[in-house]
Amino acid sequence: MLGVAATLAVSGCAGLTPPSEPPLACGAAGGPVTRTWPDGQADWCTGAGGAREGEARFHARGFRVDGTYHDDRPTGRWRAWWPSGRRAGELDFDAGVPHGRLVAWYENGRTLAEGAFSAGRVSTPVVFYDDRGRRRYRLDPEASGVMDGHAFDERGVEIAPEGDWLPSALPEAYDLLLVVLTFAGLPAR
Repeated sequence: MLGVAATLAVSGCAGLTPPSEPPLACGAAGGPVTRTWPDGQADWCTGAGGAREGEARFHARGFRVDGTYHDDRPTGRWRAWWPSGRRAGELDFDAGVPHGRLVAWYENGRTLAEGAFSAGRVSTPVVFYDDRGRRRYRLDPEASGVMDGHAFDERGVEIAPEGDWLPSALPEAYDLLLVVLTFAGLPAR
């Protein structure tokens, strides 16, 4: 659940393009760390003990995600941008877990997902929309996992999805989820 929230939660609220990418401003006690893999890169600052502390930036599958760590855990507002540079989503974190409003957008500016988290748990329904604005998936607060939600067809009728329903029904949402899951699960060392 945390990975899904983290992925969808990331994006710029004020502008439609991400800020420029100056070097990370790391404190004197630690320094920058870079980790690469075939389709991405992560850069973050470390503190005196080597844990992630301060600014972080991730690039994967063309997406960019910016955030901050404190005591090796995500904190504050995390933002993401589509490969085109348009905002993709944002979510606030507290002590490493989603805490606050989640909002994600399609490249065309329409809402992709919205909801809220409290102390890492879904506190309002998290609703996913297709690129035409139709509700396609809803995760309720009492759900124990991301697959415990409600899926809807193009007409709004609830369905029991099978197999690879999510990537075929909401391909952009699925791509953004993959990026979030990648950086949310990335070990510090």
